[in-house]
Parts: sequence; structure tokens; C-alpha cells
Amino acid sequence: MKTNTLSVLSISGLALTLSLSACGPAPTATPQPVTSLGVICEPQNLWQRRTVEGFFIYPDVLDGSDPLVLILGTGPGGVEPYVHVRVSVGTGANQVKAPPPDASDLDLQVVTADGAIADLDAQVRVSGQVVEQSLADGSTCLLTEPVIELTGVVNSVP
Repeated sequence: MKTNTLSVLSISGLALTLSLSACGPAPTATPQPVTSLGVICEPQNLWQRRTVEGFFIYPDVLDGSDPLVLILGTGPGGVEPYVHVRVSVGTGANQVKAPPPDASDLDLQVVTADGAIADLDAQVRVSGQVVEQSLADGSTCLLTEPVIELTGVVNSVP
């Protein structure tokens, strides 16, 4: 009889363990490691979703196109190395606000995934699909389908 009681207790303990483990916290996504801008266009990164960090500036020529291809450099003002990022024009998440006709980098406003505004002094983390494309400045790739997060701000005006 003792054996039967222990079996019932063991089964009850197992059921209790299973029910408690089901109530635990939901698993969290593991953040993707940051890829250096210096190697983002290398063959092993092409056609992969990669994450980079840097600072946005406008391209040299603004022609009113949508999407707009922004430059993401390692420091404010387009410090090399850099990568181009194709960003839709608009006011929604992961979009760049339309530049005024006489725009300078000071006018740049990128809306992040959570609705924050990143300007040229804001460090951002961008996750996007690395695609092969030859650009006028000799670049060989760009990021598409960006998800943009604000990571920090430098040189901010109080």
C-alpha cells in the first residue's frame, strides 16, 4: 500500500512541476549581435538580416525619391565606414520625414520603431536585410526593410 501512495505522490509532484513551469516568464528574444559597418557588405552578410549601429545623414543629392537612401556612418556627420539604408518617406514607424526643399542634415528626422525621433546627433541601431547593389559612391550593398531603434544621443542641444 505504501508503494501505491508514493506513486500517487510522485505523479502529483510531476503534475505540480509541469504546471509551475508553464506559469514561468515567457522566453525573450535574443538580440542579434551588431555587425561592424566595415564588414557589412562582405559576401557572408549578403541576403541576411543584420544589425548595425551608427548615425544617419542625408545623401549628397535629395531628388524627392521615395524611398530615400540614407547614409548610416560610424559617427555623426557621415564618418566612414558607412552603409546606405533604404527608408520609406513618411511619418510612421521606421520612416524618414520628408525633407524640405532646401534640406540640410540638420533637418533630418527619422521615426524609430517605437515612434521616437532620431536626428543627425542620435545614435541608432538598424536591423535590415543586406542586399547587393552598386551605388554611385562605389558602395556595393545597402540595407532594406529597416527596423530602427534609438540607442543614444550625442552633441544634443539642451
